[in-house]
Amino acid sequence: MNRKIVRAALIFFTFSFAILNCPGSLAVVVSSDQDKEPEKPVIIYFVDGKETEAKEVDKLDPDTIEKMEFVQDKEKIKQYTDKEVDTVVLITMKKETGEIESEEE
Repeated sequence: MNRKIVRAALIFFTFSFAILNCPGSLAVVVSSDQDKEPEKPVIIYFVDGKETEAKEVDKLDPDTIEKMEFVQDKEKIKQYTDKEVDTVVLITMKKETGEIESEEE
């Protein structure tokens, strides 16, 4: 996977989540407080079952990623963490085959 594609997917997912967080409706909030930053969704990452910081996920080589799953269901999130998060991102890395190439003489 290309690093730009993975990053774009995460950005798109975060943006989509912010818009689609209200099932069945689209809410528009108008505020006069221009200094207030919009709330960002709280996302927690797991790489091969181990909780990982976002900055470490950014360092992953996209070619080594087998798949990415996004969990948003509150009940399913509880399977991974007790923290109050909006999304759990599960990243599965490609496994090494463990085979050693033999050189023929």
